[in-house]
Amino acid sequence: MKVLLSILLLSFFSIEAHGFRMKRGLSADEQKKFLDELNKDRQEIAKKMGYSTEPMKYSLKLERVAESLKCELAYPGSGQAELIALQFNDVAGELYKYIRENGADSIVPFFYPYAEIGCSKTYKCSKKFTKEELGPEAARFAGKEAIVHGACVVHASSIISREKFMGQGLPRPPKYGDLLGVPKPVGKNL
Repeated sequence: MKVLLSILLLSFFSIEAHGFRMKRGLSADEQKKFLDELNKDRQEIAKKMGYSTEPMKYSLKLERVAESLKCELAYPGSGQAELIALQFNDVAGELYKYIRENGADSIVPFFYPYAEIGCSKTYKCSKKFTKEELGPEAARFAGKEAIVHGACVVHASSIISREKFMGQGLPRPPKYGDLLGVPKPVGKNL
């Protein structure tokens, strides 16, 4: 049941986005600022874990993918783009914390040896979970609305087990959402 719950909750944070089209993507300055910070973090984590990684490059093609995806399950190795939410409301934040404490972290794909990334600052998605979806371990989230804003899409060139990243001090996704000026969803409903 825990595995099913982890997959379900992880799917919310590693989703294919249904979002609003943006009139323009990240500016060249935003791309540079984002990549500088992300690549610095990637190098620190790779060094700590003993693997090598190349600097991530920005992809306008993946940016368009992030703008047009629907809220559906995507998982590493599925052949689908894996989307990482950048900002979330309190409910989604508590779900993220729960997922992270149970051995799965939606930000891990930022640290795989990818070559390209694309982001949407205007992506928005929300989901109300049912008791049936969550199971008894996370029933406290049933009926509450988790909202995420902003997202990035990456494609794996290779995948490292998510479990290896646990306890490595990965930053939380809002670090990058704040950097890009993605507004945090307003309202509390926990």
